[in-house]
Amino acid sequence: MNEKLKIWARATAVRCLRTFCTTVIGLFPAGTLITQVDWRFVLVSAVSSTFLIFLMCVVSGLPEVDLMTEDVPDEIEAEEEDENIEQSDSAD
Repeated sequence: MNEKLKIWARATAVRCLRTFCTTVIGLFPAGTLITQVDWRFVLVSAVSSTFLIFLMCVVSGLPEVDLMTEDVPDEIEAEEEDENIEQSDSAD
């Protein structure tokens, strides 16, 4: 996996986790006991919003990843790909 993809995957995972937790917390009505919460509704809503955030990250990217990967030269990606090809050739 190249460096930019690793950074994107980590940032996307963090964003999805934050979205999931925010949705779960946001769906707790004030003054309700935890035993009275409709957990199916909460989980379905949280999973749905997390899935939508993931799709948005895939389609439009993440601005924080673009800022982090500006310093990663494209030559590093090419070198990693060459190493992967060499390793697969030596395995044959």
